Amino acid sequence: MLQSADQDLEASIYLTRSAIHSSCPQAGAAKSLHHAPQRTLSRPRSNDEKQAVWTKAQKNVREQLRACEPVEAVGRSLSDDDVAHLRGVLERFHYGAGSARWVNGTSHPHTDLEAHMQRLFGVEEAISMGETRLARLSLSRALSRPVKGTARNLHLVPTGGTYGDAFIEGQISSARSSSVHHLSYTSMPELRQTIESAKSSQPSSLTTAALDVLDRNLGLINELVADCWFDGSKATHVLFSGSFFRCFQTCGYFVVGQKQLVDEMRWASVGYMFSTTTPPLLSAVNMLKLKQVSN
Repeated sequence: MLQSADQDLEASIYLTRSAIHSSCPQAGAAKSLHHAPQRTLSRPRSNDEKQAVWTKAQKNVREQLRACEPVEAVGRSLSDDDVAHLRGVLERFHYGAGSARWVNGTSHPHTDLEAHMQRLFGVEEAISMGETRLARLSLSRALSRPVKGTARNLHLVPTGGTYGDAFIEGQISSARSSSVHHLSYTSMPELRQTIESAKSSQPSSLTTAALDVLDRNLGLINELVADCWFDGSKATHVLFSGSFFRCFQTCGYFVVGQKQLVDEMRWASVGYMFSTTTPPLLSAVNMLKLKQVSN
């Protein structure tokens, strides 16, 4: 398999070089890339041409959204005002802008989404990511390290699904002297009971996952946040996480909770990379769905 992959790579490199050399007058020369003919600048578009391009984009925006399978279910429920808003996001940031956001800077749809989640959950900090499995792996890896002010990390994981696999994979890639403890829960009442029993134990960092009942149990989640909040007498820290796909059938993953723990997630090497790759368009879609839930 490795030999086949190497051969494919060599073939692709050869084809790329051949294409470059064939486009240059000094084909095959060592300095052909440096002496390639200069490209002439195209003339600026007229206002009519710009309007034609924009009109075409307006007609196709719903189809463009539905082309991304996870957004398909959401695309059917968008109002005209929502689509107009997404058109503006698409025009300003385009599709691929999020993939380089960690280099180019933070997009407004992404920061607006995180700020809205802070208000919605009543927490200090929120972070969103573009890919669920990588986010879970990154979360596990970041919290497997010693967290300042905590004696241990208690990671609450729902039974079933692939979350446990990603969590274990994140633990393996972290330091051997991990302070993370793994507990499972099967329902929201059991989750609440587990959190309450953990409050009476030694200082710990609690993380939960797969709260896909966001649209039906937002009040219960807010209660959990309030009950488990750091009260000055116990160093109990709560971090909630969940999947936008399980909530709304859209792309992405979110983590909300206390700033101390979210910072561990945000500034970990893999966490920082994966937390800054959400395309602005998907952040805007998730923002619209969260507003529907909170209204």
